[in-house]
This record gives sequence, structure tokens and C-alpha cells, in this order.
Amino acid sequence: MKKNAPDYVLRVEADWSQSMLHNLLDGYLDIALTSVPQTLPGIKVENLIEDNLILVSSTPSSLTESLGQNYIYVDWGPYFNQQHSLNFNNISTPTLTVGLSDLALQIITHEGGSAYLPVRSVEGLIESKSLYRVEGAPSFKIPLYLMYPEKHYNLELLELGLKGIREISNNIKTTS
Repeated sequence: MKKNAPDYVLRVEADWSQSMLHNLLDGYLDIALTSVPQTLPGIKVENLIEDNLILVSSTPSSLTESLGQNYIYVDWGPYFNQQHSLNFNNISTPTLTVGLSDLALQIITHEGGSAYLPVRSVEGLIESKSLYRVEGAPSFKIPLYLMYPEKHYNLELLELGLKGIREISNNIKTTS
């Protein structure tokens, strides 16, 4: 967008809360990328991509060790929360929960620990043995959706943004 529409201000927020949806309805946001879509009047929802999440650790460790004291719970939203609870109903409450996978990745690469992260974000680190995939841990697929207004003050600009996001997601699909 910076290259294709340099006269416009770009704001990127990481969130999946209700406030993001209100901001989309109010016109404060033009496009939302979310794993928790809602059907709202005047808003289009488009299935974009499915993220594959795997449990990785800073050291080779068992599933039990990885879900212990240094486990960082990334809040991927209600679908992930449900699947995680079904698979790990016997673990204690994680001592650290974060809302951004990049933050969890930064913490485990600098301080150690484990977290569920997208394969596309960690495959290079696994290959270089900076991170290790936890054997026996289930993987989870999280769908991601585009949400945007049916009517927009600048449809050409909106389409430019949507096109860019679709191209990026297509590149992710072909490299995953």
C-alpha cells in the first residue's frame, strides 16, 4: 500500500476484539483480517486462508515439558481456545498469555519457552535448529477471514488494499 498508494496514511492494528468490528462499521478501519468473523449488515466476509499452528519450543522437549512453566499461550480466538481446551484439559493455567504470535516468538527465541505458532513463521527457525517442533503435539488449523464494507468512500483504494492482501495470502498458500 505504501508503494501503490503513497498519498494515503496506513494504519495496521493487531486485534480480534469487538472494538475492531465496531471500528470497521464506523469507517475507522477499512479492512479487518480476523479469525472471528461476524455477519454484520453492510460488511462482506471472505474466507482468506487457513493458518496451520504447531507447538514449537526453544529446546527439544516432550509435550508435557513444553506445556509446563515456560508455555506461552497465544490467544488465537474462540475456535483455538476450544480446540486447545479439548486437547489439553489437564494442564495448569499458563503463566503468560499474549495476543500476538510475533510477541510469543520473540519471547521464546530470546528467553526460552514454547508456544503454538504458524508453521510459516517458524519453519526456517526449525530448519536452523533455533526452534524445535514438539513431537506428539496436535496441530490446529485456524481460518482467517477478510471483512470489509460493501460500500466504501473510495472503492478503488479499498480494492487496491484487498488485492494486496489476497496476493500476500496466495503467496503464503503456495509456500506453505
